[in-house]
This record gives sequence, C-alpha cells and structure tokens, in this order.
Amino acid sequence: MPEPLLRPLRDLLEPPAGRYTDRQEQILADLERVFARRGLRAVTIGDLTAELRCSRRTLYALAPTKEELFRLVIDRMFRRLGEHAADVLSLDLTVEEQIERLVCDSISILRPGGANFALELEEFPSVRQVFLDHVEAANQVIASVIAVGVRQGRLRSVDSRLMAGALRAMVTYAASDNARRPVGMTEIEAVREVTHAMLWGLRQSAL
Repeated sequence: MPEPLLRPLRDLLEPPAGRYTDRQEQILADLERVFARRGLRAVTIGDLTAELRCSRRTLYALAPTKEELFRLVIDRMFRRLGEHAADVLSLDLTVEEQIERLVCDSISILRPGGANFALELEEFPSVRQVFLDHVEAANQVIASVIAVGVRQGRLRSVDSRLMAGALRAMVTYAASDNARRPVGMTEIEAVREVTHAMLWGLRQSAL
C-alpha cells in the first residue's frame, strides 16, 4: 500500500486510549448500541451500568465521564472504518472500484450511530471535534486514491482534495432523509448513485 495512503489510515486505526481488553471491547460495542438508541444527553452513568450490567468502576476504567465514553465510541466506529479501508486498499481493484467500496461500505459501518449521534454531536463540541478529525482523515484516504487514479491516467487531472471534499458533501446530502425519501431510494442506493455520478465525471476526460 503506498505511503501516502498509509498516513491517513494510521490516523483512523490508532486506538486513542491504547489497547482494550476483550471485555472492554464488548463494553464499547454495547455502549455504541445504547448511545445510538437513546443518545447521550438522555442517559446517565447509572442508566449505562444498568443496561450494560456492569459496575461504575468498569466504565470509569475506560473514561471518567459519559461524554468521554461517547468519544471512545466514535473513535471505535472510525477505527473499524480504517481497518476496512486497509482491507479494501489491499485488494486488486481499480481506483474507481476502491472509491466506490470505501464510500458505500462506510455507510453500513457508520450507520449504527444513526440520527441520535448527529444530534448529540451538535451539542457536545469536544466530541464533535473528534468526529470531524476522523472525517478529515477519511477524506484524506479518498483524496489519496483519487490522486493515484490521476497519476495512472484513469481519472482526469483534478485537485484530489477538492474532489474528495465534493464527494463527501454529495454523499452526506444523498444519505439524508430530505434527499432520498422524495425519490424513493434507500440510504445506500442514494449514496451509490451520487458516487457513480462523481466517478463518471472524473473518468470522462481520462478516457
């Protein structure tokens, strides 16, 4: 895998709090489901211990506050995304196929966060910043793949960072209820549609 692709992937894959035990990984997985269903503001540490059937000490061993626990959940989700991206980039695929896989597969990986995550991020700036940092790292991966396609002559000469940002904006809009429901598309259908449109445009002058 080229070094320019490895650098942003390291940002996605690096566990912020070191290695977790199997039990802690399970706690984080359970926290993700609770936060996705109930959000952050509505739950207390007591609620979390009851739902996860664990002690406060178990949770505090991971983080001192529920906001910090939420941040760890965000980190974990993007670490999964980074691991998947590394797998995709190791496959014998064209750059177009890599971009489609990276974008479309990210929807299913990040979907468990749901609408509650988006709402909570607006209310907790420190957690939102962590989320935005991860999104930027993911954007760099897409930009790097586009740059490879340009060098290969498969994609027309463009600013890869600009195109990666434009694709992210298109995907964000396509995945929203306001965009896809009037046209009767599922989230993944809408995201695939705009990804194909972007790739079609990038290829035209390179053919």
